[in-house]
Amino acid sequence: MHDDIDPDLEAIRQRKAKELRKLLDGGAVAEQVIDRPVEANDRNLSDLLSRHDLVIVDMWAPWCGPCKMIGPIIDRLAAKYKGRAVFAKVNVDQNPVISGQFGVQSIPTLLIFKSGSLIDRKVGALPQQALEALIDQLL
Repeated sequence: MHDDIDPDLEAIRQRKAKELRKLLDGGAVAEQVIDRPVEANDRNLSDLLSRHDLVIVDMWAPWCGPCKMIGPIIDRLAAKYKGRAVFAKVNVDQNPVISGQFGVQSIPTLLIFKSGSLIDRKVGALPQQALEALIDQLL
């Protein structure tokens, strides 16, 4: 008989079945860990903000010198804070809606979102230590 089923194993089975149903329905498993900046755009930014608690959006353009300086810093921070913060990159030339929506007039600009709401912005190429201090405060 099945009267002696381990309750822990049953809980695991139910959790895995739920995750599988989500995947089959087109949803992603909530525990997805992102360890590099993701490309965000006018169509997907709001979804990204709704799925993650802390999102730092790098507003940049390929022709921007200071943007090229901060790019590798963003890459390192994405790896360092994986699972705790998500970093996104938005090319302002290709995504004018986001730029206008958030009043971005200079680049690089970092838009910092917590629980889907814009809570801060930093303009200019800040050093890695300054960005780490800011992120550590928010976590």
